[in-house]
Amino acid sequence: MNPRPHGHVRLVREGEAPVRRREADDFDALFEQHWRYVARIAHRMLGRTDEVDDAVQDVFAILYRRRKEVAELESVKQWIGAVTVKRCYQLLRRRSRRRWTSGDDEASFLQVRDPRVDPEQQAMIARVGQVLDKMAPRQRVAWTLRYLEGETLEEVARLANTSLATAKRRIAAAHLTIQEALCDG
Repeated sequence: MNPRPHGHVRLVREGEAPVRRREADDFDALFEQHWRYVARIAHRMLGRTDEVDDAVQDVFAILYRRRKEVAELESVKQWIGAVTVKRCYQLLRRRSRRRWTSGDDEASFLQVRDPRVDPEQQAMIARVGQVLDKMAPRQRVAWTLRYLEGETLEEVARLANTSLATAKRRIAAAHLTIQEALCDG
């Protein structure tokens, strides 16, 4: 993952009044404080580095547009996490529809470049990534939050904007799908 996203979030759009410096400083500070968190979630959820920058841009564009209401929240990080999950879910749905309509079955699994990971582990990670890529986006989101992000069940439910029971069902269904695929493979 890049040390910083390629693009940048514009603070002023054409035709808009210039942003007051204090607002821009606050926004820049929020960006600096949270962009790695957003990029990490996006990378794990999407499994593709080529979509991470766009997800980060989208999340912070939303944050910028809603900065006044966000400033009143107790936890900006929780809000940012929920927006990131929602945006990644939307991107996964779009990818799933595109694959279904075009017949494109290109694998987009996470590639491990860590020299400490042996070839057998790399193959296992690649296989899990392939299974995740074909999984229903809601199940993938819940499983990724639970097992790759290490979130509690309650936090998975909150981030995915669903009930605890639904989060548990989605995680269990995804886990079963992965187990079956690994046993067959």
